[in-house]
Amino acid sequence: MKKTPPHRFQLRLPEALFADIVEGMRRKGGKSLNREIVERLSETNQDDAASRIAEALRPLLGTLDEAERERVAGLIGEVAQVLTKSRSRKRRPK
Repeated sequence: MKKTPPHRFQLRLPEALFADIVEGMRRKGGKSLNREIVERLSETNQDDAASRIAEALRPLLGTLDEAERERVAGLIGEVAQVLTKSRSRKRRPK
């Protein structure tokens, strides 16, 4: 069976978005630019609980100023830490 070659096309990105993708690529250990873009696109097509939460929050966050968005992000991070701690406590044998 013949393997279909991947689609190739040119992509024009705003400079700020390109810089964000490159920075994300560096933070994750220097993957290729192509791999970073493919992973980000794949994540947006997932229909899991985290994606649904993000979709619900995205328009709301857009109504906030930068300081408020940072505060909300910090609070959500704290919630994630609490959930992680709660989950690890339940796993310990009694």
